[in-house]
Amino acid sequence: MNRKGKVVGYCLLTFLTASPAWAQVQISKNANTVTIGNQYLSRTFSIADGVLKTQSIENKRTDGKATVYTPAAGSEEFVIRALGKPVAPMAIGRKGWTATASSWCNDGPKSGKAEYIIDGDKQTLWHTNYRDDGTGSKDFPFWFDIDMKKENTFKSFAYVPRQGAENGRIKGFELYVSNSLKDIEQPQNLVMKGELTMNGDAACWMNLPKEAKGRYIRFKEISSQNGLKYGTCAEFYVSKDNYIDGSYQLKPSAMKLNGVKEENIEGGKRLVFDLAPYQANNIDWDVDVVYEMKDNDHFMRKYLRIAAPQQQQAQARIDYIDMEHLGVASADNTWTHPEMGEGVGGMSGYHISLGQPVYIDGMFLGSEFPQTENEIAAQTAHVRYYSGKSLAELGQENRLDAQGAFTTWRNVLGATRSATDMDVIQSDFFAYINSIARPANLRIQYNSWFDWMMDITEENILSSFKEVERGLSQQGIRPVDSYVVDDGWNAYGPYEKENTTGFWQFNSKFPNGLTKPSDFAHRVSSNFGIWLGPRGGYNYQYDFAKFLEKNGNGTVNKSNYDIVTGDKQYLKKLQEFFLDCQNKYDVNYWKLDGFCAKVPQPSENGRYITGGKNGMYYMTEHWERWANLLDTLYLDADKRNSNLWINLTCYMNPSPWLLQWCQSVWLQISADMGRIKVDDQRDRELDMLLSYRDDRYFDFIKTRQFQFPFSNIFNHDPLYGKTYCVAPNSMDDEEFRTYLYMMATRGAAFWELLYSYNMMDEGNKWMINAEALRFLENNYDILRHAKLIGETPANGNCYGYSCWNNKEGIISVRNPKSEPQTFTIKLNRTIGVPEQAKDLWRTLVINHNSKSEDDNSKPFQYNDEISVTLQGGEVRIWKFSPDKDTTPAELVCLKASDDTIRAEFNEPVKVTAANFSLSDGTQAVSAETLPDNRTVLLTFGKELKEGKAYKLNLNNIADWNGNNTLGESPEFYAYDDQSILELDDERQLKSKKTVKAKMSVSGTADFNVSCAVNTTTIEGNLISQEGAFSVALEDGKVKFTVGQLSVTSNTDVADGKWNTISCCREKNGMLKIYINGVLDKSVYNADILNENLSFAPITIGQKGLTGSIKDVELENKARTFAEVD
Repeated sequence: MNRKGKVVGYCLLTFLTASPAWAQVQISKNANTVTIGNQYLSRTFSIADGVLKTQSIENKRTDGKATVYTPAAGSEEFVIRALGKPVAPMAIGRKGWTATASSWCNDGPKSGKAEYIIDGDKQTLWHTNYRDDGTGSKDFPFWFDIDMKKENTFKSFAYVPRQGAENGRIKGFELYVSNSLKDIEQPQNLVMKGELTMNGDAACWMNLPKEAKGRYIRFKEISSQNGLKYGTCAEFYVSKDNYIDGSYQLKPSAMKLNGVKEENIEGGKRLVFDLAPYQANNIDWDVDVVYEMKDNDHFMRKYLRIAAPQQQQAQARIDYIDMEHLGVASADNTWTHPEMGEGVGGMSGYHISLGQPVYIDGMFLGSEFPQTENEIAAQTAHVRYYSGKSLAELGQENRLDAQGAFTTWRNVLGATRSATDMDVIQSDFFAYINSIARPANLRIQYNSWFDWMMDITEENILSSFKEVERGLSQQGIRPVDSYVVDDGWNAYGPYEKENTTGFWQFNSKFPNGLTKPSDFAHRVSSNFGIWLGPRGGYNYQYDFAKFLEKNGNGTVNKSNYDIVTGDKQYLKKLQEFFLDCQNKYDVNYWKLDGFCAKVPQPSENGRYITGGKNGMYYMTEHWERWANLLDTLYLDADKRNSNLWINLTCYMNPSPWLLQWCQSVWLQISADMGRIKVDDQRDRELDMLLSYRDDRYFDFIKTRQFQFPFSNIFNHDPLYGKTYCVAPNSMDDEEFRTYLYMMATRGAAFWELLYSYNMMDEGNKWMINAEALRFLENNYDILRHAKLIGETPANGNCYGYSCWNNKEGIISVRNPKSEPQTFTIKLNRTIGVPEQAKDLWRTLVINHNSKSEDDNSKPFQYNDEISVTLQGGEVRIWKFSPDKDTTPAELVCLKASDDTIRAEFNEPVKVTAANFSLSDGTQAVSAETLPDNRTVLLTFGKELKEGKAYKLNLNNIADWNGNNTLGESPEFYAYDDQSILELDDERQLKSKKTVKAKMSVSGTADFNVSCAVNTTTIEGNLISQEGAFSVALEDGKVKFTVGQLSVTSNTDVADGKWNTISCCREKNGMLKIYINGVLDKSVYNADILNENLSFAPITIGQKGLTGSIKDVELENKARTFAEVD
């Protein structure tokens, strides 16, 4: 085929032990074979006799010795199943037939009784008993019997599913035929046993393995399509003839090779196998098989280019394409996903398992489209893409190139460092995923859901935003990545009458849309995020779907009573809404909550496709459309330099390839929150919440074996909210610390703080929260590589998480039971330890319920075992590093007021043997370590003198590794109630005033400067401290500068009226300006944080200025919203 395919550039960020310059791609050819590969991986093809097939695949990374996989007989480079015209056989006439059932319901004039399966009306149906007025069993198996009144011979049957709904569609079945209904289930009467595959609402025809003969038919349901215990049938037919489905297959074993081409691409090579045109079903199919590989990659890609003459394209319809079709009988080690149970919300086990990789002898295979059927069945591995569309229809979607060829999604084949160790194979597969995924750095944000749920209003959400910002900033936490408005803003349910657009629209609780919440988020140097539930949310989805359909903007999914999320018109309107919000509110986060749990009924207006195995035509089109939509959102965000994060939540198959279009995916098999009480003594919220969520992780990772990175899992934690969440004071400070640190070791990049501020005000939870978030920030490059260790806590087993980068590690261990248990860990690559690791020093991060200390006197080596006896409910978290900690704790901040000093260190300290004294000899009478474990509250026997210079002597302050801090602090002053300087009198701005240096600020701590000004001058100094800070007028606006960082107000204060100005440096380094009690603007720069300031004289006013100034105050703290006048 004389065409050029697309070249896509990729960036590799892996954990390969090396990326040698000599790992260049090579293509070698001779008369019979062609090989493409590098020092990690190669694939050799036989081209003998002009037939293309893979001869062998060599993984050169496995434990220092290459592993060679040879595909078994029957393997193909690809299989294209194309669709011709099916021929349904003539059904035997059913006049006079009768039907009965083992279970049925009295469900109205068109639903319930068995007689409806032979009435010729597919809108009527038999339905098993599910109401009190029904008859028969409510559990599998169910069956119906048909009396044909005479003996008939037949070769096929048709099951017509209930129309437009999912419940009760039969999957597993047994078919019995006999001339006597008595003992019809005798083995000799079993004609067929199998599973039905749904094709939308169409009849499912099945050819029998042998001709059946008899008067009576029993059709017995063993299982349903969605797993629920119902049975239904619209119509049932039998025929004397076989069903002809009209399909046919294209395989390279039946095709001839036209030529082989080698091409250079950026950083690698392309290998093209040009197959000669092949006629089937009167269509001249033309196929190229293309491989591409980049230098230093441990994987290669493959795709097909498929074409037919333009006049034949409408008939060239594709059912599916096997991008790989490899026999694995000769493989020593294989893995495919297990058979799945359904997900939360009824998503079938089949659909939830789509898009998982296949492993063969330490090599991973899959499609970069996340909705393919990848599995090993009947000793054959296939990567199957479903379509249902003709080349002509693909052309209408602009998916054919200039030469009329359809280019498939890329397939991938990669090599790992082990042929047998699943943890190592998975790690190397994730390294590939990381190279194509959207960057997912640590993200911290606040979400309103468990604070207000559906009761959010513009007023209460603003109050929560303000209080959460206070609780974070005043504890030194950087501005969060987003403040998020969850469900409750849309005009549906009780607000549907307000809806004038016929689509998603803000209700009367938000008269300004989301302008005010968004504006606040940006004023505190943060960003803004919005929830939207594509299926219609979780409270009014059915009514809203009907409302959209009535207005021509969507379709009701009759299978799940929600919105058809693949409807073309609906997606067009959604994209417009998304882009409008992104530009109007500068959105940098979308929580897209709920997609397609069940495939809908066929479209009546051509807005979406249905059909194929388990409705796969719809699922493919649905996610291809969503991929395009999400790409559009990212493109728009990139133009605005907005770091957009998309979180895909419910009714998703957690395929790792989804991470090309989002950064996080919900856990899928978990409730928003839940509790497991392992035994009667473990009934605290800490124990029950951790045991529940971590058990869900075990189900996700170990039972269902989803190959999905921990770092990209959205898990709905941490939770501490007032609405349908936890009770006030349900965790004490120590429990809350353990809760946060333990979940940090799960490795999630996405931390959504589902808090209520009034509950966080309990005890010292804001301080503890801040310390946990600092731990997360400082160690995320380690935590993101988490692996589960142990067994599920649901059964009382010890477990934990092991997280390692290429140098350091963090391990958590927990005993969920009340009785002590011993837990043993081996430090090897199975739990993520680098194989080159040695001399690892262990330090304690936190512990809970511990009765003994660790022996950290000697370093650990690779393959060492750690055995620890954990008390009931005990948690320990350790950090491992090749660098032994020999550095004492450093004093980073000191504040004195009245008779106390708060001394903050850079790491946890012990003060049991410590001695603190002032430079004048005054001894501290008490020293209390605060809940962050690194701030010490010192109390002295008398008040410190205001304006007097002091130094604090430090002696025997031990960090947790036994390093002692000795020395003295820089000079400081004590201030009553944190007030450094207070000048209430009104004075002329032109009368410059200077105040002594001891009445100024120093160090890296937070502070506040405020005044009232009445002026028309647009330029000049109001208040400044030489070399430290200034509050000035610039073009009539307030400019606040601290060190190298400045922020200028939006508001002009040179208006000849009194204006109050309050400026602060928060503990997190953010600068804020309040004008007349309202936050006007802020700035935060992570590269310029809390510069160290020195005492210097204060200057108020400036010669040449007009107007007055009063109420000047300088404080040794940042004021909160409530404290600003």
